[in-house]
Amino acid sequence: MNQRAMLTELVDRLGKDLWSRALAAIGLGAVLWLFVDARLALTWWLLIAVNEAFELWTAKGIRRGGGATDHYETVFLINLVLGSSVWAAAAWIFWTSGGVAGLVLGLAIVLGSLYHVSCNCIAHGRSLIAAGIPLLAVFAAMPVQMLLDPRYEGSVAIQAAIGFVFLSAYMISALMESLRR
Repeated sequence: MNQRAMLTELVDRLGKDLWSRALAAIGLGAVLWLFVDARLALTWWLLIAVNEAFELWTAKGIRRGGGATDHYETVFLINLVLGSSVWAAAAWIFWTSGGVAGLVLGLAIVLGSLYHVSCNCIAHGRSLIAAGIPLLAVFAAMPVQMLLDPRYEGSVAIQAAIGFVFLSAYMISALMESLRR
């Protein structure tokens, strides 16, 4: 399958997945609203809505084909970066909020988002990179933040950092195997 066909298949798959992403965004925004800040939740929801609207617009242009497809693909890739950044920001907000619940929720958001990206974008490398980089940046920053944060004992932060190394090795191995296939 050529790159254009893979991109069209990706936008079709993401289009079918819109409702599950919307449900996840509603749920996460509600948690932000209830436990962090209502204005932050509204801003986050707005950013998600704009991101999804741009995705629908670019997907229509990609499906239409023709000479403008490269333009739509570029906008689509930028939109993937921005969308992943919005989800990564939510993960970071929870991660740095303090407490076990924030750590678990932050890690769940970033890992769930990475899983979603790897499952959906594996066949289109540029999309995989565009959507994955913001999430990987937050994932890599999480143990560093924990090591630097005085709220955590040194041994707890070190254990968490070691856990991140093992998890990263497993995730990289699985991704490499998926790319090989």
